[in-house]
Amino acid sequence: ADCFIAAIDDNYNITYSGAGNIKPVITRKDSIDVEVLNTGNRAIGSDDRSLISFKEENTKLEYGDRLILYTDGITLAKNFDKEVYSSEKFTKSIIDNRELETDGFTSALIHDLNNYKGSSDQADDISLIVIEPIQNETVEIIKSSKKLIDNFKYIEAVELLENGLEKYPDNLKILYHLGKNYFRVDNY
Repeated sequence: ADCFIAAIDDNYNITYSGAGNIKPVITRKDSIDVEVLNTGNRAIGSDDRSLISFKEENTKLEYGDRLILYTDGITLAKNFDKEVYSSEKFTKSIIDNRELETDGFTSALIHDLNNYKGSSDQADDISLIVIEPIQNETVEIIKSSKKLIDNFKYIEAVELLENGLEKYPDNLKILYHLGKNYFRVDNY
C-alpha cells in the first residue's frame, strides 16, 4: 500500500517519509521544475521482511512554494481508450498551471484530469491536497518574537507581541505567545 506522512513545523521545515509508488511533489517559487519527494521506501505490506524501518527525509518550504499531495487515482485515471493519465501528464499540468493562485491551481489540475478522462468510469479515489505557506503578518510577529526569545530578549518579545495583539486583537496565537512570555518576565 502507498503511504505518505509529513510533519511541518512553524518554520515550514518538513520531515517526511513515504512508502509505495506515489511521490508527492514540490514546486518552488523560483523554479519551473518540480521536486519529487522520494524516500525510496517500498510499499507497506511488502513481502520483503527485511524492511523494518522507513527512511526519513527533510526539506523546507518557502513562501510561494507548494507541496502537492495526491492519490494514485489521479495518475491511474483512464480515458475511453483505457490510457492512463500518468505521472508525466500530471507533472505537466502542475508546471503549466504553476502561476495560478492556489485555489485556481488546484481547480486547474482537477479540470485537466477530468478533461483527459472525460466521462469514463473512475476506478479509484481521487484526492488532491495543495499546501502553500503564505506570508502573513501575524505569523511574522510570532516568528520574530521567537527569535527574540532565543536570544533571551524577553521584554522585547513581549513588546512585539503586545503591539501585534493591539493590531490583531482577535488573534489567539499572538495572545497565546504573549501569555507564555508574560510568564517568562513574571508579569501575571
